[in-house]
Amino acid sequence: MDKAKINDEPAAAPQRKPGTISPRVFFGGFLLGGIAGLGLSLMYDYKAMQAVSVAAMCIGFYYLVTRRAQ
Repeated sequence: MDKAKINDEPAAAPQRKPGTISPRVFFGGFLLGGIAGLGLSLMYDYKAMQAVSVAAMCIGFYYLVTRRAQ
């Protein structure tokens, strides 16, 4: 093959699978992460993390409960 002919061909774009995660796993991670974060923040007496952990647990719990009810 001629070198000019090789360079004229467009490069094939790699075919990517969509990297989606299921919502159940995503919000379940919020719930589990919130529980783990709350446990750690209570052990080390870190007040700001307690609030973030409770918020994460509420988000995860709310989503999982409302989706299962439908």
